[in-house]
Amino acid sequence: MNNYTQDTYQSDIEQLNTFEGSIWWRTRNLKTKHSEILQMKNRLNNFPAHTEKEKAEIIANHFETQFKLNNFGTARTENTVSKSIEKLFTRSPTPTYEKVKASEIADYLKKIKIKKAPGIGNITNKMLKTFHSKSFSNLPNSTTTCLN
Repeated sequence: MNNYTQDTYQSDIEQLNTFEGSIWWRTRNLKTKHSEILQMKNRLNNFPAHTEKEKAEIIANHFETQFKLNNFGTARTENTVSKSIEKLFTRSPTPTYEKVKASEIADYLKKIKIKKAPGIGNITNKMLKTFHSKSFSNLPNSTTTCLN
């Protein structure tokens, strides 16, 4: 096993190249300090877990303590919590919005700043500003549909 590991490491070193930057990448990885993973210990007696069964038991105890039911103490507090949860899950009717106009979108795009971070789809504000005016023909309909 040691010979195989040594041979693999040797072939990796031989393939490093200064021009493509792989040697510097490898050097940076060797220089960074890696955090040590601590041994799993039982919270009751502070003994380390060696077998898979002991480790599973420690993880199970952890989840039992993390996910037990809340004890609010009084019926009044229980009632308040249940009412707030009911309010959260009852849906109010969604308001209807007026149809968005292409001129409103164009006015908004004139005001946005170019040097902002891109959104979820990696679309930058600069891309939006350089949209062709014909691209806005379907945009108001889709915006109104999303709002309603």
